[in-house]
Amino acid sequence: MAISKSQKSLLNLLLYKLITIGILIFLLLLSYYLPLRLDLSRDRVYSLSEASKDAVRQLKDRMIIKIYASEELPPNLVSLDRYLKDILAEYKLRGGGNFVYQYVKTESPEQLRALAQQNRLQYMIFQSFDNDQVTQKEVIYGLTLEYQGRTESITLPPDMESKLEYVLTNHIRKLSGIRLPELVVYRDSTYQYYPTDLLEIGLDENYLLGSTDFNTPPRQTPVLLFTGTTDSLSTEQLYNLDQYIMKGGKVVFLQDRLDTDGQSIKNVESNLFTMLASYGIGVNKEMVLDLSCDNRRLGGSTNVPYPIYPVVRGSESHVTTQNIGNIVLYLASEIANLDTLGLEFIPILKTSANSAKLSGPEFDLQPVLYNRPSLEYFSHPPIVVGAVFKGPMQSYFAADQEYSGRAGFVAQNNQAELVIYGDRELMMDPDNTIYTDRNFIVFNAIDYLRGDESMIRIRSRSIQTSFLDVREYMERKNMLWGDPGKTERNIKRTVTIVSVVIPPMLLMAAIAAYLTVRKRKLRETKV
Repeated sequence: MAISKSQKSLLNLLLYKLITIGILIFLLLLSYYLPLRLDLSRDRVYSLSEASKDAVRQLKDRMIIKIYASEELPPNLVSLDRYLKDILAEYKLRGGGNFVYQYVKTESPEQLRALAQQNRLQYMIFQSFDNDQVTQKEVIYGLTLEYQGRTESITLPPDMESKLEYVLTNHIRKLSGIRLPELVVYRDSTYQYYPTDLLEIGLDENYLLGSTDFNTPPRQTPVLLFTGTTDSLSTEQLYNLDQYIMKGGKVVFLQDRLDTDGQSIKNVESNLFTMLASYGIGVNKEMVLDLSCDNRRLGGSTNVPYPIYPVVRGSESHVTTQNIGNIVLYLASEIANLDTLGLEFIPILKTSANSAKLSGPEFDLQPVLYNRPSLEYFSHPPIVVGAVFKGPMQSYFAADQEYSGRAGFVAQNNQAELVIYGDRELMMDPDNTIYTDRNFIVFNAIDYLRGDESMIRIRSRSIQTSFLDVREYMERKNMLWGDPGKTERNIKRTVTIVSVVIPPMLLMAAIAAYLTVRKRKLRETKV
């Protein structure tokens, strides 16, 4: 019996569909056995950095991650839980069987709470609406990392998605004993009575630390962190710092020219500034002011802008501060390029377009803080408060017969490289949690000078601002004058109204256009 053309076409169509279904089933089976992932998200937030991959690849034994989670999580923790599962799957994929994770199941909330307390996990309180009443619920959400008989605990608060990989990788490296890069730190006595836990913990998690007082030559590690001074160094200390740089050592300086006793502000005088100036680096005496600033309560219940504490954003063109915002500076100084002989000057941290400078020695704050100044007062363009200096630097002691005659003296470094931030208070813990991660710019500068950007990528992701961030938009449009909080709320309210009203209007317009076209076609058909 001959097959008609229509039957043949139907058979070809069925065969094509069967082949297509077969290919889809094969691809599904292949994806099950080969867990490949395609990350098309912004900044590849669902893909591990090389530093994280290396951390789990170097595991010599099995690391077990146990997640402790309440049965009912609030919405912001539900999204964090989804992200946690995705990123743990990535770690597992790269761990080669030495990285496993599991959710701990308990018979009751009381048992979960007991296990959480046993593992030093903190519970969190969230508000919920039940039967038109506001109630408070205790929520537990965190994890433990177990490796070779040791345990680390991490409580996971809301909005931690972008910081999660950084926190996990630091704990993995710490538990597994991966050798960290060496770093020498200079600390004077300035902050012995101030909290510096955040920076110190971060340094300990990221580096193998050593200390120096420069009374003797420091260990010649690739990078040194200088956390600032309020006085002159001895000539021997200055010589040892100079020779560390001349012999190829790279330095991150946290240094300004301002100091306060809580009652008044004065300039810091130090021979360090003379040595830096001989290299072509200036730390100016004026106080940097910015309308993009922290808010403080001054003698009342209303928060007012505090321009002496600028809040700055990193450079979009330099990896050290890229994508980083909410960097508060306490009494900052301008960083200037004094060199005219080819020293490369790369600004990496600037104030906003509404900036100003306040000169000493009196530093009269009355017109800045208590009398609302005119907008014209803050008309200075962005001021550099952080920069990279690269190029030839001659020893500060090159013309000194006594010191230049010492054995091993080096007169010049043609490839010197320094990073300087004009605020030594970056060493201190901020008094507002929204600025908690500002010290990331210090760690990033250290890693940049080391030539290792793998951890920088994670940190920069961890505080990256959305392109829809309202405060960032206000800064770009110079809208921070007056009451920034009120302006921000008005913008958000406007965006909300527009997002609710515009879609239905567009839908109605599309329906009207469709009906108009359809009516015209019917009319043409009748004709």
